[in-house]
Amino acid sequence: MSSENYRYSLITRLKVLFSPVRLVLFLASVVWLVALNAIYISNLGQPEWAGPASVLPIITWVAWMIITDWQQRSATKRSPSVHLRK
Repeated sequence: MSSENYRYSLITRLKVLFSPVRLVLFLASVVWLVALNAIYISNLGQPEWAGPASVLPIITWVAWMIITDWQQRSATKRSPSVHLRK
């Protein structure tokens, strides 16, 4: 995959950002979120740490996605080739 391809192709971008490892981590984050929220709600707000802890994996995953996208776009800007649009 060239960096030019990443910048101008939505399909390539989605393949990079939702690679199998990232997809599994996202699904695990959602399961973690649902499980901790179920515990938090069923115990009337106890334990108190479960609320904030339930969103940490999702926030981490989103940050990883943003960093990866930023790195890929930076690599495209440094590329000497120019993409010509019709």
